[in-house]
Amino acid sequence: MAAVGGEIVLKVVREDNNTLVLSIRDFGKGIEDKIKDRLFKEMITTKGKHGTGLGLYMSYSTIKGVFRGNMWFESSEETGTSFYIQLPLPEETVSGGEQYA
Repeated sequence: MAAVGGEIVLKVVREDNNTLVLSIRDFGKGIEDKIKDRLFKEMITTKGKHGTGLGLYMSYSTIKGVFRGNMWFESSEETGTSFYIQLPLPEETVSGGEQYA
């Protein structure tokens, strides 16, 4: 299946001096309502035979478990989908110590 061209917007915002929020937005067809409540679960795919159902599950698990962050999305079948990743900043960055590149 060939990729179709389109626009993706990536934003990185520092909130409350102790969290970083990354947002990734597309303007595609959106996610079907029947899949939304299960999207971060194992073996759920929107790609039919072409998906494994592991990508978002692994991303969500890693962000929550390893980085103590959060991940969520908003989607409309008319306007596309936005995924959000919220991560706590390391204490050194919050207190004005070493900055990470």
